[in-house]
Amino acid sequence: MQVSMSQPAAVARRTPPRVRPPGEIFAGYALDSAYDEMFDASGQARPDCRALFEDLVAASLPQLRQRQTEADKAFLTQGITFTVYGDGQAPSASSRTTCCRASSPRTNGA
Repeated sequence: MQVSMSQPAAVARRTPPRVRPPGEIFAGYALDSAYDEMFDASGQARPDCRALFEDLVAASLPQLRQRQTEADKAFLTQGITFTVYGDGQAPSASSRTTCCRASSPRTNGA
């Protein structure tokens, strides 16, 4: 078997390196060809997301964990839960499902 020294055109063309947004928190976040609501194709935060991006980059990991804990508690207090399905299996024993409670006051018929 003889190996050709020339590469096929598909192999010779290299895909551009994946763009990553700046900041340690986004180190594992690679942008690809799909539209990203927070970042543009160059990895910069979109204008509407700039303040959020700056807050995330400035926050420490313990601060972010605390915010996640507070959000989780707020969801439970309000009766908001989610069932996560994966790999065609039934929900895991650790998932919670409940009916969401209405948080808006009732109005007298108008």
